[in-house]
Amino acid sequence: MLQKTLNDGVILINNATKPVKSSNKPEPIEFKPTARQGVVYIAPGGQIFDEPKLTLEYISELSQSSIYARSVLNKLLWLVFTGEPDIEVYDPSGNPVPAGTPGKPTLYNDIKTMLEVPEVDLWGNMQWALIDSYWWGNCILNPVWQYVGNVYTLTELTRLAPESFCYEPPEGEVYNPLLKGITLKNGTPVYYYQDNEGNVKELKNYHSIQPPHSMKLGGSPMIQPLILPLAYLNQAWTAVSQTTNRAGAPSLFLRVTDGDEDTIAYCREVLRNWGKNTSFPLPENVEIVDPHIKEPANTAEAIRMLQNLLIDYFSPVSLLQSGERGGIFDNSTEKVALIMAFIEGMHSWLEDAFEKLLQVYLIANRYDGYSVRIKLPLPDIDRTEANQRWVEVLANAKVPIVNTNELRRFVPNVEELDDAGLAALKEEMAVAPAVSPMMQQEEPLVTNMATLQTPTEQEGYDEIHRALNNARKDIMAQLQEAGYINA
Repeated sequence: MLQKTLNDGVILINNATKPVKSSNKPEPIEFKPTARQGVVYIAPGGQIFDEPKLTLEYISELSQSSIYARSVLNKLLWLVFTGEPDIEVYDPSGNPVPAGTPGKPTLYNDIKTMLEVPEVDLWGNMQWALIDSYWWGNCILNPVWQYVGNVYTLTELTRLAPESFCYEPPEGEVYNPLLKGITLKNGTPVYYYQDNEGNVKELKNYHSIQPPHSMKLGGSPMIQPLILPLAYLNQAWTAVSQTTNRAGAPSLFLRVTDGDEDTIAYCREVLRNWGKNTSFPLPENVEIVDPHIKEPANTAEAIRMLQNLLIDYFSPVSLLQSGERGGIFDNSTEKVALIMAFIEGMHSWLEDAFEKLLQVYLIANRYDGYSVRIKLPLPDIDRTEANQRWVEVLANAKVPIVNTNELRRFVPNVEELDDAGLAALKEEMAVAPAVSPMMQQEEPLVTNMATLQTPTEQEGYDEIHRALNNARKDIMAQLQEAGYINA
């Protein structure tokens, strides 16, 4: 038997009878308003962690407000840029071009003067190269070359804000994940599109500087691997802030019995603003429930671990301090060498990027075979203590290891000696110093050491016992004489 539902009732159909129309119609159902009943528990809504995305807005927020991200960058700047760069110019034979006189400048003077012009500012732009590579993965400069007289000269070197390259151009195939204005078209060279208040324009005169580790078209931000740890740090500090705010006002739940919509909304607002400096009246049908939740005690430890993670990413500190027995470089000299190697590595790609720009000057002005080198200075490190130890070890070695001049190199402001100077020093050292008559002794201060007797342990005890007895007798005699005790 089949059952088919129609608008006007139910018709029963089988293969033995004809369809018969049912006369039973369902009675209409009356829907009445219902009341809110039962018990509802309202819990404070916690902040949900949302993994950050690599976007223009997020990088801009980090660069302005993240104390951890800016702290790491500041430390890098202090390490890498300890002084203004030195300029070295070499002729085709590899000989350095010296500085000329005011009346007769050389190629060295021309290049150095060009780079010190405020509109060029090599020193400042090298720092911007590291800053923009740190945040955005690319530093984009606009070099302006003009003829000054008959010399093709760099007259301006302007930094272009990377934020202006974050908008996708109307055409392109492969884009940089962050700086979408950097793109490829039909496999052609890289195109740079800059946005100016909604007007996207192709930039043709640019000098791009990217960190050497970049894996993406147009560069990858140096800070990109740290975006997630930085978000964890913000989350951890939010938890610390909430814990501080709840001091004297612990976590709680609200139990609502037969509450209406307004009551539940009010309770949620209470929990949202619950803290040590707030108080709220509660309706009669609302009760406070203590869930006995204890605040985590390891939030501060998590923050310290994340801070160390940020520092270790940019410095070799972990190599120096890891392991129970110290790092792989335990000697102070090797530690200094490792840190210097790290700084030199940072110097290398920055110097190379600007040296390529200066090659344009040499090529355009027909200085064939000439080259320019930019040298950022390394930090000054006091090696006095280490040098003193080396001198002590080498000078007192049983087998001669170094000669006199090699030892003198460890002493500041001491020059090496020629053959005549070494001979004079050797003759001087061969003369034994005179001994003062006051220091001479006809006889030893202590004679016949073998005749001195050392008392045994028992003899020492006997001597102490005799001394105590004599003291006791003297005290008793004085007390009798004074009349305090009878004889």
